[in-house]
Amino acid sequence: MKIDILKITALAFVISSATLFAQENTKANFGTQEDVEYSKYLWEKLEATKLNSTKAIVYVAGPSHDRIREVLESKIDGNRVIVARNYDGDDIRMSKVRKDRAKYLQSIDVMIKKEGFNPKYANWYWAKFKADGTLHETDEKVKIAGKVSSCIACHINSSDGSFVFEHNMSANSEITMVKALEESSTK
Repeated sequence: MKIDILKITALAFVISSATLFAQENTKANFGTQEDVEYSKYLWEKLEATKLNSTKAIVYVAGPSHDRIREVLESKIDGNRVIVARNYDGDDIRMSKVRKDRAKYLQSIDVMIKKEGFNPKYANWYWAKFKADGTLHETDEKVKIAGKVSSCIACHINSSDGSFVFEHNMSANSEITMVKALEESSTK
């Protein structure tokens, strides 16, 4: 009986925590003018360092992103940045993506550490770019940049609290580390 009560209490806590997070984030707290301006700067840096076009290992993606993806990690202005290019399409196959990435590219998702930006959630800034560097928008026409609640809600589940998921080679792939670009991004 005690075990059942503990299970019920734990389940109630999880549900109430998720509900509280959802209530806190029902109003878009992202897509502000400042968020959009920073995204333009960030896109320029991605272009300059080629982080939005450098090829990486293509693998089957997780549930919240498109079906195939590649991930790179580097630094911009001395800050950790992770770039995920997401691919999808009716006839998608990894071999087809490798042959014609542009045809299947759906988004370039970026998370970058920005000191003091969002201490409650490890100071990550998030942006969801189209191939041309413009931002994707929500159904309500809010630009997806800044403290993006859907990104936070998923990444809060990282095993070590860093908001970064470890990539397991047997499950999908490792992040491609781009050391050469780290150095050029701080110049």
